[in-house]
Amino acid sequence: MITNSNEALALIEDRIKQEEKDNANLQETLRNLSGEEKAKIAIPETANFRMGKSRFNRTLQTDVNFQKLYQILLQSQADFPDKFAFELADHKVWIRTDADVKDMFVNHFGRKDEFIKFIDTCDQEFCEITALKLDEIISFEEECVRIYLGILKCDWFLYLSVPTRYTFEELNEYLLKINPKLKNIRFMDCDNNLISNSDNDAWDYIKCDAKEGIDHGKFSAIIME
Repeated sequence: MITNSNEALALIEDRIKQEEKDNANLQETLRNLSGEEKAKIAIPETANFRMGKSRFNRTLQTDVNFQKLYQILLQSQADFPDKFAFELADHKVWIRTDADVKDMFVNHFGRKDEFIKFIDTCDQEFCEITALKLDEIISFEEECVRIYLGILKCDWFLYLSVPTRYTFEELNEYLLKINPKLKNIRFMDCDNNLISNSDNDAWDYIKCDAKEGIDHGKFSAIIME
């Protein structure tokens, strides 16, 4: 029990100092976390890659466009098809354009994989993707989110640009042009969590998630049913 007023004041001062120290530590932690969240992926000048089941790494420049990348793959494997993809642990992504090549490197370095695994597109599920009306896919010149587009129960994705101004209804209309058989849309965030709802609120969330995720090499997805 404290009976001396000086002792009481000293105790109060000690507690104030400790709280100030704890608060400073907390603020530093928050600043560090904020810095980590805002940090964007640095794309090095080169990346390792492998062809199919090969165990040997090769190197390519990360400033290549689609045609240059395909030439490099042909030099590595003379019979490599002009429709090709890269494979991740849980899905495959078809590469079709210069923008896709850039996103591939974002995927790769964001995940910190050892190498990019290039594969051909010779499997039955890929036919489901090629059956889409790809000529309806637009290269928009306005602000867009980059996102995966896939089909339910199919391991294949392709990259898609969607204007940020699109409402859920406009998104649905756009996707119906690409896939006239479309019955439903499902969303998956960049952490592979399926979103239970398919509405404007869910779409607004996915647009934000896609913008933030791409800075960490992650892509949200639209799954068509």
